[in-house]
Amino acid sequence: VRFRALAVFPDLSLYAGKFNIHILDPSGNKIKIFKGLQGLSGVVEGSIELSYQPQFGTWSISAFLEDFTDSAFQSFEVAECDLPRFEVIVELPPYGLVEDSVLTGKVKAKYTFGQPVAGMVELHVGRNVHLRPNECGRNQVQTTQIAFEINGESSFTIP
Repeated sequence: VRFRALAVFPDLSLYAGKFNIHILDPSGNKIKIFKGLQGLSGVVEGSIELSYQPQFGTWSISAFLEDFTDSAFQSFEVAECDLPRFEVIVELPPYGLVEDSVLTGKVKAKYTFGQPVAGMVELHVGRNVHLRPNECGRNQVQTTQIAFEINGESSFTIP
C-alpha cells in the first residue's frame, strides 16, 4: 500500500511541517504509525507491505499535522485477488531425427483477454533412450531443463 499526504493552507501554499500517519485495519487496529514524516515541498509519501493473508475489508489511513489539530482520513479496500487466466502453447517441429543435435521451438503465452504474458518460462524436455539395442522395451528418460524470459512469445534451443 502506497500513500501520499499534503496539507494546503487557505492561500494555497503547502504546509511544510511534519505529519503523523496512522494505518488501521478493518477492526480498527493500528497496523503502522509513521511519526514525524516530512517531505520535499510539503508532500510526504510512504508505503507498507501487507501480510501474506491480510484482513479483507475497509482499511484506513489518517494523516495528522504535528503543528496543528487538523487531520484527514481516507479509506481503501483490501480484497482477495483473482489472478487472470492465461494459456501457454509450445510449438515444436512436426518431427525430429535421432541425429539432430538441437531441438528448437517456440513458447507463446497470452491471457484469455489477448494480452501477452510476461515472466519466466521453465521448460522440461524428456527423451526416451534405449539402454542397449538388444533389450526391447527397456528405456531410460533423459531430461533437460532450461529457463528463459518471455513477453508473449520466445524461441528456445535445447542442445
